[in-house]
Amino acid sequence: MDISFNEISVCDITKQHSTKAEVEADIIVPDTKPDIYRVLAVNALADVSEQSIKKDKMTFSGNVKFNILFSGEDDLSKVHSIDFTVPFNHQSDFAGIDESCSFVCTSKVRETSFDIKNSRKISAKASVGFEVHANKSVSENIINKSKELESYPFKSAEYECDCPIAFKNVFFETSETFTIPCKDEDAKILATSLKLDMSDIKAVNGKAVLKGQANIKMLCDYDDEISDYSTEISFTEVCDIENLAPENKMLSHFEVCKTDFDTSFSDMGMTVELTFGVRGYIIACNHVSFEAVTDIYSPDYVYEKESIEICTTSMSEIRHNQDTIKDSVEIPSLTDGISKIYHMESQISENAPEVNEASIKLTGNIHSVIIYSDENDSLCRVFKTTPYEFQIPHTFGSGEHFVISNVSCVNSGYLMGSANDIQIRVVLNAETAVLSSEKQSVVKSFNPDTKSPLQKDNQPSIIVIYPDSSSDIWEIAKKHNTTCEEIASVNSLDLSKPLPLGKAILIPKRQI
Repeated sequence: MDISFNEISVCDITKQHSTKAEVEADIIVPDTKPDIYRVLAVNALADVSEQSIKKDKMTFSGNVKFNILFSGEDDLSKVHSIDFTVPFNHQSDFAGIDESCSFVCTSKVRETSFDIKNSRKISAKASVGFEVHANKSVSENIINKSKELESYPFKSAEYECDCPIAFKNVFFETSETFTIPCKDEDAKILATSLKLDMSDIKAVNGKAVLKGQANIKMLCDYDDEISDYSTEISFTEVCDIENLAPENKMLSHFEVCKTDFDTSFSDMGMTVELTFGVRGYIIACNHVSFEAVTDIYSPDYVYEKESIEICTTSMSEIRHNQDTIKDSVEIPSLTDGISKIYHMESQISENAPEVNEASIKLTGNIHSVIIYSDENDSLCRVFKTTPYEFQIPHTFGSGEHFVISNVSCVNSGYLMGSANDIQIRVVLNAETAVLSSEKQSVVKSFNPDTKSPLQKDNQPSIIVIYPDSSSDIWEIAKKHNTTCEEIASVNSLDLSKPLPLGKAILIPKRQI
């Protein structure tokens, strides 16, 4: 018998993994810098330039660039900076994956800390978090519902799924030139803080178009003053993704991984040529529907049948939420009040998402450091940890759920509330999606042997059964080598209704 087949692409593996690396460095103060009096801030960016999968293992390698801000013993009102780059290599167990899997990965520094060893040495640490989503899709040939099957009893079902067509890691660089108005040719940029706000992502045939804005703050030393300069850069990037179409669902996340700048001077001031690198990922899914035969048999002939389990995956609507988190920072009583605020930097640490009945709860902390001068013009810093929470409604499909969530800081700011109080605000973006994965049993092959009829000599001419609540007419017909239609005809049953409980059902012996 000629049977037509349908080739479908389904997920064989869908897995998530979180891990972190503690990257440490002992940083020596250069001879051109004064002895350390007070460390004001330790900032860091992680650039994971290589990532690889082997069986049950994931390896990450790259660099962490530290930026240390401190005041020196020679002048407590001046800020000095040290940039220091540390390579790292981190390996983590990731059960169930191998080289055949596609994967995407994001990384970011979640928290930094430091220890002053002596006046010329700082021990700095960065906690780098990695989030990995792995997928393996396979193609399967399954029996297609067709006229050739109509002479045999069979069941079929319609399925819909979101089949991944791309798990793409993305890297791009953007450059912009701007001028900071100042007259000091000895001006220096001490620190750069850059927050991404990805405003839009669209699918054009074979390409993903990314639009966003970089919110930039630079701590500068010029004209005998410390100043915080802010600017915004809008950018558009295009990524090639084979077979990407406008109707595809796309989930993405991006983090700044490095910043570099060159400066020059003119009558207009200090010209800055800033380049920043961004790493992230795009997951694209194509929505498909298909009909599959879930069971089939021959009531008359010997047959061979092979069934397989396939995994259908659906992606929920992608939810975008933004919230402004506000907090009050009190200055320690040992300091002499606030004269001026210079700089603020915030980092995000995320907890594992919590899945409730109809929502996803995202929690974590914002770690902020604020640099200010007191009334004696001495530079000081204060740390503040602020919790955040998003409660995002979601509809969950059946089967196993995988939550993909990302929280990022897109902007931050501050106001001096009083001589001992600072009001801070941090704008957070939260993005969530749910992958629901469910296994289905479908028929891969069916081969009846019309030359080998079933032996029914020992089967009674008629069988009487009394259905209970677990009885299924399909299974009864299959067991006794007949059809549901024949049982219904003999007993005047309506196949759209359940079997009558306790009532005698007659099953006649079927003849070829």
